[in-house]
Amino acid sequence: MEEAHRTLRRLPWAGPKKKQTFWPEVVHDRKESYGWEAATIVLGPPSGDRIDRLEALLECSLTLSEASRIAIWGRAARATWRSVAAAIGEPPSAVKKRHSEAIADMILAWSQMDKKPRI
Repeated sequence: MEEAHRTLRRLPWAGPKKKQTFWPEVVHDRKESYGWEAATIVLGPPSGDRIDRLEALLECSLTLSEASRIAIWGRAARATWRSVAAAIGEPPSAVKKRHSEAIADMILAWSQMDKKPRI
């Protein structure tokens, strides 16, 4: 699930473009910014195999209730049990139980799939 969440975050934005101005881009020299800003690493788009696994997991998650999907994807995003419980409106102990049952249901749905992607 964490791999699927990372894959979703690496997919390119398909929404509307940001506003663009007519000003040209400023070209910065790396000597000018030495030590001023933290280095950021931008990963490329995910591979085709990762996207296939993501689609299969999304298909399996359609069999779950909305609260179970929130629990699954919230924990895949490494949210705390307390914040996931607040989003669902249940105590954290109930969310933990819902999460484990949802994982079991997704494993069952995965095993019953006709066409499984490569793992």
